[in-house]
Amino acid sequence: MPKSGGDKPSRSGKPSERLDDLLKLMEEENLHELEIVDGPFEVKLVRQGRVPVIHAHGHGHAPRPAATASDAPAKGEDLGNLLPVKAPLAGIFYRAPSPQAAPFIKEGESVIPEKTLCIIEAMKVLNEINAGVSGTVARILVENGKPVSAGQNLFLIEPA
Repeated sequence: MPKSGGDKPSRSGKPSERLDDLLKLMEEENLHELEIVDGPFEVKLVRQGRVPVIHAHGHGHAPRPAATASDAPAKGEDLGNLLPVKAPLAGIFYRAPSPQAAPFIKEGESVIPEKTLCIIEAMKVLNEINAGVSGTVARILVENGKPVSAGQNLFLIEPA
């Protein structure tokens, strides 16, 4: 990665501040992809057009909140072969690119890893969340416009 000689991303503060610092670094250095692994913090940022796509994973150091929808799987519930798509960061969940637009995806539709499922708005940044796997959307666990927590299950995908 090129060095700017300027400020490095902050290693302290809230995760959202760290993520904001990384997004700024990516913009300043004109990077199209950035992957960071630092202890329990793991994030991969990939710019597609002008909007970065974030893939983040924790390593179990913080408890994972339960999904908020009434049909969300209960804690410890066996999901069988269904794979969860988790929120990589906290923010507001949107199923469509704008209030007037059709949702990115509906239950029962097929997806590929690059398929955008939703947007999470955090700190006025719109973050596209991709499926990450090929399969069929079995369940959508969050209502449009509702807040989500990092690590929260958003979708359940039946792998192809």
